[in-house]
Amino acid sequence: MLIAGNLKSYLTSQDDVFTLAKQASKLARLGKHEVLLAPSFVHAGMLANKKHDFLLGAQDVSVAGPGAHTGDISAEVLKDAGVEYVIVGHSERRALGESNDIVAGKAVRTLEQGLKVILAFGESVRDEDGMYLSYIQEQILSVLTRVERRYQSHIILAYEPIWAIGEKATGVITPHDLEEMALFIRKIITETFDASLAKKIKVLYGGSVNADNAKELQVRGVDGFLLGRASSTPESLEALYKVL
Repeated sequence: MLIAGNLKSYLTSQDDVFTLAKQASKLARLGKHEVLLAPSFVHAGMLANKKHDFLLGAQDVSVAGPGAHTGDISAEVLKDAGVEYVIVGHSERRALGESNDIVAGKAVRTLEQGLKVILAFGESVRDEDGMYLSYIQEQILSVLTRVERRYQSHIILAYEPIWAIGEKATGVITPHDLEEMALFIRKIITETFDASLAKKIKVLYGGSVNADNAKELQVRGVDGFLLGRASSTPESLEALYKVL
């Protein structure tokens, strides 16, 4: 499985970042699961310059290439810094106004630089008519249909239902519902492209996952987890790793 940690802005000191990185490398060397950390841009550069055994990711990327884009971090810069994976489409970025088109543009630019993409998507609410399924399908296909076939398998799909994330979560997904969603996601890919691609693409789940619920959410069709706060301390990261 892939245990991917989106560290967001939880860690503010270099010491805390390096302590977490040391633990992540220790766990990665065990070989049971892959471990990925996506720290802040500043900390990503620092970690890239130190020996590490985990996969290094970034939390976002610019939709633009090199040029007059103050404050942006291009895929070229991330690649040069040693980043291997980039998260695009996170709900917190979409809430700031990122459209499916912008997310797709970021994914394309990232993949063209030889990096891999973690595409986050998910619905804010579940309606009884199942319209949220069309919403999810649109989020996925808006990216996959714009990506060249040779890059499609370099995308990891991270399902994050907004209603199940964070302190303001209004619900908790059941293992049954998660398994059905994983099957639905692969069904979309199979019907739009083919079964071969559907088997290759990894599907992660990210909805307030921690050591207490990760084991029961380890269902068929889910290849790992995209964590938030649970990945921000050595203790919580190790606890989750050990239950899987």
